Amino acid sequence: MKHIYYILFALLPSLVFGQERIPLHPVWNGMEVQQTVKNLEIHTISFENSITKYRYGALPVFTAEINLPPEWHACVLNFDSIVFDTLQTYKLTDLTDGEFLQDTLLWHVEYEEQTARIFVVPMISEENIIRLIKGLAITVNHVPADVPKNSESREVFYADNSVLRTGDWYKIGVVQTGVHKITYENMQSMGIDPASLDVSKIGLFGTYSGMLNESNFVSRPDDLTENAIYIEGADDNSFDRDDYILFHAQAPRVWWYNMFSARFEHRNNLFSDTVYYFLTTDRGNGKRITDSESSAQQPTVEVNEFVDYGVHDKDLENLILSGKEWFGERLTGDTLERTYSFEFPNHNTDKPLYLQVDLATRSFINTYYQIFVNGELLIDSVKVTKVSANGGLYARSSSQIITFFSDSDAVEVTVKYLTDDLTSITWVNFVALNAERYLRYTGNQMTFRNPTSAAAGNISRFNLSQTDGNEVIWNITDRHNPVNIEYLYENGTSYFVLPTDSLLEFIVFNHSDAYSPISFGKIPNQNLHAMANIDMVIVSYPGFLEQANRLAALHETMDGMQVAVVTPGQIYNEFSSGSQDIAAIRDFMRMLYVRGSFEEEYQSGYLLLFGDASYDYKYRVHDNTNFVPTYESDESLRLTGSYVTDDFFGLLGDRDGLNCVGDLDIGIGRLPVATPEEAKMAVDKIEHYLSQSRKVMRDWRNVLCFIADDGDVNLHMHQAKQLVDIADTLHPGIRINKIFSDAFTKIVVPGGKRYPEVNALINEQVEKGALMLNYTGHGGLIGWSKSYILDMPMIHSFDNYDNLPLFVTATCEFSRYDDPEFISAGEYVFLNEHGGGIALLTTTRLAYAHANIVVNRRIYEHLMTKKNNMLPRLGDLVQLSKIPSDNNFLNFVLLGDPALRLAYPQFDVVTTTVNTHPVSDVVDTIRALQTVIVVGKVVNDDGTIADWFNGYAYPKVYDKATRYSTQGNDGSSYPEEFLLSDKLLFDGKATVIDGYFSFEFLVPKDINYSFGFGSIKYYALDTVSYSDAWGGYDQLFIGGYNEQADPDDQGPVIQLYLEDKSFISGDITSADPLVFAEIYDDKGISFTGLGLGRDLVMVVDNDFANSIIMNDYFEINTDSYQQGTISYQLNNLAPGKHTLSLKAWDLHNNSSEVVVDFYVNEQADIELSGVLNYPNPFTETTRFTFIQNKSNTELDVEIRIFDISGRWITTLNEQVRTSGIRVDPIEWDGRNSNGNKVDAGVYMYQIIVTDQLGNTAAQRQKFIKIN
Repeated sequence: MKHIYYILFALLPSLVFGQERIPLHPVWNGMEVQQTVKNLEIHTISFENSITKYRYGALPVFTAEINLPPEWHACVLNFDSIVFDTLQTYKLTDLTDGEFLQDTLLWHVEYEEQTARIFVVPMISEENIIRLIKGLAITVNHVPADVPKNSESREVFYADNSVLRTGDWYKIGVVQTGVHKITYENMQSMGIDPASLDVSKIGLFGTYSGMLNESNFVSRPDDLTENAIYIEGADDNSFDRDDYILFHAQAPRVWWYNMFSARFEHRNNLFSDTVYYFLTTDRGNGKRITDSESSAQQPTVEVNEFVDYGVHDKDLENLILSGKEWFGERLTGDTLERTYSFEFPNHNTDKPLYLQVDLATRSFINTYYQIFVNGELLIDSVKVTKVSANGGLYARSSSQIITFFSDSDAVEVTVKYLTDDLTSITWVNFVALNAERYLRYTGNQMTFRNPTSAAAGNISRFNLSQTDGNEVIWNITDRHNPVNIEYLYENGTSYFVLPTDSLLEFIVFNHSDAYSPISFGKIPNQNLHAMANIDMVIVSYPGFLEQANRLAALHETMDGMQVAVVTPGQIYNEFSSGSQDIAAIRDFMRMLYVRGSFEEEYQSGYLLLFGDASYDYKYRVHDNTNFVPTYESDESLRLTGSYVTDDFFGLLGDRDGLNCVGDLDIGIGRLPVATPEEAKMAVDKIEHYLSQSRKVMRDWRNVLCFIADDGDVNLHMHQAKQLVDIADTLHPGIRINKIFSDAFTKIVVPGGKRYPEVNALINEQVEKGALMLNYTGHGGLIGWSKSYILDMPMIHSFDNYDNLPLFVTATCEFSRYDDPEFISAGEYVFLNEHGGGIALLTTTRLAYAHANIVVNRRIYEHLMTKKNNMLPRLGDLVQLSKIPSDNNFLNFVLLGDPALRLAYPQFDVVTTTVNTHPVSDVVDTIRALQTVIVVGKVVNDDGTIADWFNGYAYPKVYDKATRYSTQGNDGSSYPEEFLLSDKLLFDGKATVIDGYFSFEFLVPKDINYSFGFGSIKYYALDTVSYSDAWGGYDQLFIGGYNEQADPDDQGPVIQLYLEDKSFISGDITSADPLVFAEIYDDKGISFTGLGLGRDLVMVVDNDFANSIIMNDYFEINTDSYQQGTISYQLNNLAPGKHTLSLKAWDLHNNSSEVVVDFYVNEQADIELSGVLNYPNPFTETTRFTFIQNKSNTELDVEIRIFDISGRWITTLNEQVRTSGIRVDPIEWDGRNSNGNKVDAGVYMYQIIVTDQLGNTAAQRQKFIKIN
């Protein structure tokens, strides 16, 4: 845990034990504007390498790390040599969270062990003007300090087994604090036969005392513990019809005594409205409520009064759809006041009541409120300062505490909102009261306590009047172990004497007043405490267990991992007494971590949260999605300080956890699925991604694509360049693509400004696939950038199931996964069943560019770092990217499987020779129109030849990088050059035999004739083992022209067909014909889009405006650069005559073109040709086939077989679906209609074909059957 201190500057110099001096020269960026989920604009400024801290909202912060002396020291900061920026000034209201600024510098220090991190906001406010600092010297003075109490480790112990592992267990729900009763009838309703019970084995277990503390350092119960109970009629060891169990239960809301305010304060349970206890009929240890006699000591304190309390606190509305805190009723419009009633019987009118009213207000003008008690004005016109329209503060909190006297036991508190603005809203958070009452029993159940009685050495006599001596009094200070007080009774007063060194609490009641639990149910046995040697935990919503177990089996089979699948409810049963509590999930993971249960492969272990989450833990939002909960920040009013994260579940160190402070110890991911269908889809995608098949094993695995937004003084482009600089050094096989928005033309459309070329390029990249797709820039719930370079329609249309990239999105709120009423764009990327992404490393709330780039850089720095010879999994990447931790990183999450490893090719490809020259030597220059022969090999991890590798290598040869420039489309950006290797000279396919391969290509005429280094990028696939490899060669020196090149003026030879090779111009086709072409040229074929206008182009019906570029549909033949084929499906052609042209170029820039005519006639008669059977003659079986003119339709085929005399033998009936014009073979086994083999001889058959329109055609043929 980080310890935070504020130390005054005025410490004596003699206390300083050393100092360091840190210069600071911020390089300021311009103002950035971002929109939030509430459509608020957030205005921020930053400087290079700045961060943000939630305590300072969106203000930029400088940080530095200081090593402290061995003895515990603290730091004091002094500032001098301050130089202000005179060119950039802003009004205080221009900047979100500017209200934090003062006329002195904001700073603080955080400590962790022997390290201190200093934080300074290098700006101040003077007369509502923000002054930026461009130069500053920070002197850090070391001063002695006490060691924090929780700086030492705390040893923790966990039960070897849960009590729930055996026996019969029943889960019982309660909602009230007090004594509860379980009756004979309750037992029967749970399926228990009370008559058969051994009463001595009955036990009640539970540990609830409020929500679990977030800090790991705070102790907590482990597993369920037995509570003391009372059983009426237990003396005969049988449970009879009039017998019952009494136990004390705690409601979800808890109260505690604050010694500093001398008041009782409350806290609602944020996660559950029900507390659970566990009844066992056969595993109890006979723990019963014991008796305590009144002490014989002389009392030093007489207790005749007690402090009671009450509260109105309804959690109805989350104002910013984020954070843990919810608010109650609104005061707005026609309802500007509300009254809340309380009753304190026997209230001591001589003692003041304590009142606290807590509100939240959103108004763009200053507003006021009043507080009345029993109709009298108590507090007049409390001012609530307005909020800013571009501020991070959505609503302002206001709290009033006051004491007052009342003559009445009934107290009515009225809150009245004063405003002239009908859009202003105040929400009542809570109204809480403390009141002193005389200690008189008023019937039912009554709890009492008196803080003034508690002091060291006190002996207190409690005098409870208005009793009849038949009441029961329990000491419930230890709520799980009540003690029955054997009180004394005299003249209507029950009294007892006890030592009160600490505050005691009691309850008085009659058995008949006991409450009834609200729910009962038997639960199965479980034993999470026995888990050990786990690599991965999947916490799954029960409705998704089938798919969670399927994913676990997948990792166990493919990765050899030990995977445990558990439900949140199972965790709650053992770690939070059955009630939902996010800390229970963390505590379960911490148990495994402390025990060393995780097998260390790369880092530690992995946690997958299998199910969507919600900012609403309690199902107040319609169609809530709180399937597996997440961590919401405490901040619920300030958008710049609120966050959602799953990191909390992985903060497992001794001092981690509170407010999500600490370094991640495991890799965590979430599948944001909300239905069983989505759960299946998610696992299907993961299984398909991991499958070793030709569909998914392609050269998209080499590609990293970097996309950058425009504007902001080229900030996003610069950050993308930083990432490219890292990625470019990771592996020679990586192919980098850059899509920088500002390099393209920006157009104006009715909805704003757009980059249609960028939309198209992103779509194209997704469809072709990439290992990773990285975006830096602005964004939001529905897409990327103000220009919507990625939007919802694009995401929904992604159809790239075989080549799913990892999306890395350094932008705001793109993947806000905890809003049940809105599915974010990032979630849709994952949930697209036809494609999208395999996972996302993404942001969930307001994020800042300076923080995003830190996480983003760390991802790439660790992307190819092996540990134990293994590349990192996604969980490792997200974990390592957040160490050391920072609150800026909490919004960055993994939506995906943390145990998934990216589809890195497994082995390496190296180039050995170019034109017979070893690559270790200087290779000759490669010139235009020169033939090049390259030899290479696939190697194992140790560099030896992979002689087992047989399949294909797919080389891509690139010209020198091309210099492009951005255009400065946005007013805050400017033209800037960048390089991109995108000029593809050759895209081939070479046979790999025993690890070796070679390929030949002709350098196109249209290269850049300047001299420089081009490159070769490889992907290779073993078609036997389905292993793959990648590699590259970047010393291919290219330039100039081959003067000895043979002259050539002939274009390629083109053979163009529709449906299949039997096509001739003028034939009839279906409306959806398949285009098939064979192209050959001994000088090679231009299909890489290198030269302007040198594409393969198809035109239908002379519609040149909609020409179809066929480059991506061309496939070069194996081991050739001279010939290849095209396959392309036309669709929905109109009936009638059509023309089709195809133009191709060779590498000498000669072109050829062919044109064919064809007719589409879906209504035409069926035309049959090529009717035959094979083999003919045959002995056992033969197959019938034919050609027809009805492509992509259903046909009924009848084959009648006769002997040579015309006698019927049998009839074959098949329904076929045609894809082309040739029908798949229909087999006959040589048997007649009775199933007997026919004799040898000559036979005749007639094929009758009928289409869906009733058109029929028939043809006859003969065949011979031999023995």
